[in-house]
Amino acid sequence: MDEQARYELSEKLGEVLGREPAATLMACLPPDRWDRLATKADLDPFATKADLDPFATKADLERFATKADLERFATKADLERFATKADLEPFATKADLERFPTREELERFATKGDLNEVHHRFEVLDHRLEAMEHRITSAFRAELNAAVTAQSRTMLVGLLGTVVAMGSFLLVATGIS
Repeated sequence: MDEQARYELSEKLGEVLGREPAATLMACLPPDRWDRLATKADLDPFATKADLDPFATKADLERFATKADLERFATKADLERFATKADLEPFATKADLERFPTREELERFATKGDLNEVHHRFEVLDHRLEAMEHRITSAFRAELNAAVTAQSRTMLVGLLGTVVAMGSFLLVATGIS
């Protein structure tokens, strides 16, 4: 709400309620729009001074994996927490450090190279399945074509026989009269 709208509201309230109640009611309105005011939820992501009290030293971090160490590994939700604590970097509590994997522990996880190899194998399998689909479709079409051709010949011979028989019958019938 801009100043002009606030002034007009105040004047109208003054006419309806009187000056003092209107001033009291206007004092209860925020100085700016409601959606522009900060809420407690807006403050949640920020560290407080109490959050910084029990932090470890840089030397305590030497045995732990860094973001650069993580680049060659497939990401996991539990690794993202360590890699995204930029607001408190390079600080961490000793208790917090126990939650994160060491470089030795990271060796048991799959690397991006491992995932690429699996992806490649699936692509090869997809190509093989497509080729098999084409061979099966081709064989089915050949069988269908042979069956339709044989059936068509039989129908044609049958129809030709019927035409000859009808023609003979017609000749005999016209020769009698």
